[in-house]
Amino acid sequence: MIRAMIAAANADGQITAEERQRIIQHLDKAGAGAEERRIVEQEIASPKPLDDIIRQSRDQDTAEQIYLASEIAIRGGSETERRYLDFLASRLNIPDARRRELDALS
Repeated sequence: MIRAMIAAANADGQITAEERQRIIQHLDKAGAGAEERRIVEQEIASPKPLDDIIRQSRDQDTAEQIYLASEIAIRGGSETERRYLDFLASRLNIPDARRRELDALS
């Protein structure tokens, strides 16, 4: 899910300090240690392609988790990032009605 957050934050070609902070906060909430933080810092420096993240989605629950993690990372982001979420929901086969429900959760 952290990779999904990083990819979403990078949708407009840059990860802002605010986006980075949100990612790190979620990492800290998950109880990550120094090694996990180092790995995430490497991921932030070199985000994975969206196709790699999409391939991790093998069921609807995982698809929705990827979408929600991405939405959290770019909450209130740029128009490019909002279009990224549209594209992501489409690629994850999340119906519009379910996406509105998910958006209401976050």
